[in-house]
Amino acid sequence: MFDSPYRRVAVAIDGSPASDAAIRLAFTVVCAGGEVAFLHATDRAATIAHYVAPWKSDIGALESMELFERGLFESACKRARALGFASSGHAIEGFTGQAIVNYVRSSGVDAVILGASGDQGIARTKLPSTAEDVLRAAGVPTFIVPSPRFSNKEQLIGRIMVAIDDSEPSARAIERAITLAQWTGAEIQFANVQECDFARRASDRAISTAACEQAARAGVKADAVIVHGSTAEALIAAAELWGADLIVVGTHGRIGRARLRYGSVAEAVVRSATCPVMVVPGGVPAARQEIAASA
Repeated sequence: MFDSPYRRVAVAIDGSPASDAAIRLAFTVVCAGGEVAFLHATDRAATIAHYVAPWKSDIGALESMELFERGLFESACKRARALGFASSGHAIEGFTGQAIVNYVRSSGVDAVILGASGDQGIARTKLPSTAEDVLRAAGVPTFIVPSPRFSNKEQLIGRIMVAIDDSEPSARAIERAITLAQWTGAEIQFANVQECDFARRASDRAISTAACEQAARAGVKADAVIVHGSTAEALIAAAELWGADLIVVGTHGRIGRARLRYGSVAEAVVRSATCPVMVVPGGVPAARQEIAASA
């Protein structure tokens, strides 16, 4: 049988609907018997300085925050145990995005999952610093989950759209999408976006054909489309038209402050997509199990 390449995932939680959606996605992508690490990041020093030190008050605000945090961990871990997953809760200190990055880098997790507030994904005018920092620096596949339009669906990932071109990040995205499709039983649609260079049509068809053949060898149903327009906008439009449950994009890992080509496309997709987005950074290892047509 196929297994998920994600044996241990980290999920940032805060009690919001988007956080709940992130937890549900974690239970979908983690392997059988895998582990989910629940993270709650707070700046306790800032809380003490703001609520306690200036007025010499009691520490009720800090105690309330810690009680809320314990409740988050107990609820999430109970859900994990009911599904047969190992779990743990981690109160991490500091500025949220960097705190999550520090944990991910030191813990050896295979992926990180973040919920994004808002009815239409992350705020369309600016990528929040938490998501930006994690995407830019975590170094592992990162799932960004908007408020759950899919909350009542039995199969959270049934259709995966993958942005492809002839780059190394695209190759990694294809590998990761295929292994995830093997685990979830999803079908894939590869999307090659042409902004204006129609002369590339033949090479784009070759790239699409190769991706579909790779999926077929792994026993995954796949087809491909060539779409036209601004890359991120065209990709999101195609995903919405097809009814994708997940968009997968590769990046060189220079999202956010260093906005270079593929990174800027990934950032724009994350900012605007209404379905979850999986960002595969450049240099991330191939999935642990070899893609194969049969077990």
